[in-house]
Amino acid sequence: MLGPLLRATALADLDSGRHVDRVGYYAGLTAHALGVEDVRCGELASSSRLHDIGKLGIPDEILLKPAELSAGERRLMERHTEIGFRILAGSGSHLLELAAGIALTHHERFDGRGYPRGLACEEIPMAGRIAAVADVFDALTTDRVYRSALEPREAARLMRAGSGSQFDPAVLEALLGALRLEAD
Repeated sequence: MLGPLLRATALADLDSGRHVDRVGYYAGLTAHALGVEDVRCGELASSSRLHDIGKLGIPDEILLKPAELSAGERRLMERHTEIGFRILAGSGSHLLELAAGIALTHHERFDGRGYPRGLACEEIPMAGRIAAVADVFDALTTDRVYRSALEPREAARLMRAGSGSQFDPAVLEALLGALRLEAD
């Protein structure tokens, strides 16, 4: 059921195809480490792969820009969460509804300073908190047009600095523990 949407996302950028696969893997791994039942872990892994589908509505000159985005470009890029939600919501499919919520909330921050709605703590659905950690870990540990990949331990140190502000501490430690990236 998700296949056509995943192929559409990958067509926009081959790196995005690999990114969404890794985010799905990390989301499933994190959910498992949190003690989520296996069926739900699989659903989260599958649905998390659609977290960035809203980027289909963002111009390539912004998506692929090899430099920092201007304030206006950043505002446009941030719209991908709402675009993704509109693409996925209302289908009646459990997996697509889960994916819609993930698309909408994966850039919310645990401290309430995220977007698009400024949700905080448990106001952010667990699936969104899991996808946020998975997304950032993968983004930090892979090359991007605007910077080189960090080593996993360096990414873990950087993400721990955002524990409790950007990330749900329990979710972050679940992923890093599952990856055996314990604190130094």
